[in-house]
Amino acid sequence: MVKVLKNFFALLSFLTPIPLPHRLRSNTLVFGSLYLLPIIGLIRGLFTILPLYILYIVDIDAPFLATFTVIAMHYIMQGFLHVDGFIDFSEAVLAYRFGVDAYRVVKDRYRGSYAIAIFVLFVLGLYSSILSILIKTRPDISIVLIISAEVWSIVSMPTLSYLGREPPEGIGRVFKHSVRDIDVFLGIAIAVALTIALMFSIHTTVVPLIMLLAVAFIIAVISTYVLSSKVLGFVNGDVLGFVSELCYLMVMTIHVIGVDLWI
Repeated sequence: MVKVLKNFFALLSFLTPIPLPHRLRSNTLVFGSLYLLPIIGLIRGLFTILPLYILYIVDIDAPFLATFTVIAMHYIMQGFLHVDGFIDFSEAVLAYRFGVDAYRVVKDRYRGSYAIAIFVLFVLGLYSSILSILIKTRPDISIVLIISAEVWSIVSMPTLSYLGREPPEGIGRVFKHSVRDIDVFLGIAIAVALTIALMFSIHTTVVPLIMLLAVAFIIAVISTYVLSSKVLGFVNGDVLGFVSELCYLMVMTIHVIGVDLWI
């Protein structure tokens, strides 16, 4: 139990900017008990919806401002870690089409025009989707959906790492060595349980939401697996960040399309 708690705080300190006492932080890069990632996602989600919740409590009808706060807090609560990987791998995918070495691109710390273009498109898609959700759905459902998106996006990382090939170096290599069968299957089970609990808390139908989340999750993981296998040949840290952000976007966009199925 002590080891599990240490692993939990190590994950929390690495995947969020939440300040922790020095004794609870790990001095080495370790990824133990990865089945706890849904709980990390839940914590990030609770912080992400906090400004949105305050706007609802004080009865301020400002969907554009609310959308901005959700996106800003989404990035802040990950320490801009996943979106950095999303940008790097996206640029590598686009550069790969013209015969450029994809691995050299993901390692290049300078952002090119591809990176700027893909990030702008990504933010526009995310902004449009979240704004549509906030306008079309009840406030409590919007909050639950945003929290669920944080949970499922972070669960996509061990799933993809488990399926993909080991990278030659870096965080992705350490992560790959840490992922076990139980981390994938128990992590998904915990994500499902958390989603069900959130939906029950607002007395809303569960099955359609789980189905839409599953579709978004599968599309993100499979498409990223295919892309990473073709472009890099393995799943490194940038690819893990990519699948997390893609899953988050897919959850939002698919729910905009399927929102009438479960509300």
